[in-house]
Amino acid sequence: MNKRYWRITGHCGLDQIFEKILPTDMLADQEVAALLQCLLARELDVDSLIEQLSRQRRSILPLVERQEGSMTPIYSAASGGIAFEAYVMMEADPAVPVFPQFSTAAA
Repeated sequence: MNKRYWRITGHCGLDQIFEKILPTDMLADQEVAALLQCLLARELDVDSLIEQLSRQRRSILPLVERQEGSMTPIYSAASGGIAFEAYVMMEADPAVPVFPQFSTAAA
């Protein structure tokens, strides 16, 4: 059975500034979105944070964006070159081979 984890990362430009991997049963989707807001707020100055909250209220730009299109959603929050992202990753069961085993015997 595959184990599922939230992978939460933060970047400032191309530099990774944060990474945390948590079991998916530890945080619900809404809690992950709130965590991204907190992580982003920790990195912003007060004026940038006020601007982001003001934009969210006017529905110009959501503070946390939910992207669909894959099996699981991807959450992201970004401002001023700083971005945080969370998505579900799976750890494969080592008992189940990832690649099929081919016979080396001649047919």
